Amino acid sequence: MTAKDEGDASGENERPGQAPADTSPVDQAGVRRVVDHERAAGRHPEVMPHENPGFDVLSRGGTGRVLRHIEVKSVSGAWDDMGVGLTRTQFQFAQQHMDTFWLYVVEHALDDERAGVLRIADPAGRAEEFRFDDGWSAVSEDAEPDLPNEVGTVT
Repeated sequence: MTAKDEGDASGENERPGQAPADTSPVDQAGVRRVVDHERAAGRHPEVMPHENPGFDVLSRGGTGRVLRHIEVKSVSGAWDDMGVGLTRTQFQFAQQHMDTFWLYVVEHALDDERAGVLRIADPAGRAEEFRFDDGWSAVSEDAEPDLPNEVGTVT
């Protein structure tokens, strides 16, 4: 999900534990698959409201201790070289909760026979490189209006 995909953050149509009306079917299916996976693993997942900053599912152990903060990224096909992204808020949360933050990528989220949940612990701590796609050209110096340089003149 990108910042432009986050949708309505008002929360008016939400109830805790349920997907909001503006969440796509792929996202809803992915979250359901993650919840099922967590339950099968003996953990107790709780779906967060759509506008929850940083993660989608809180998963606890039998004693109630938080074991995982899970950010769910769902795709309708295979996870490919286009990748999945984290928002700035999600990435910062991942950095602050390295011991418990997990990225779950759900491939083929709508396909019961092909769906898979790929789980990555501490993605922020394990990242070795950050890539910038051609979308960054829109905010390059050449694309932005002239800004004052260090001595106050316009470049």
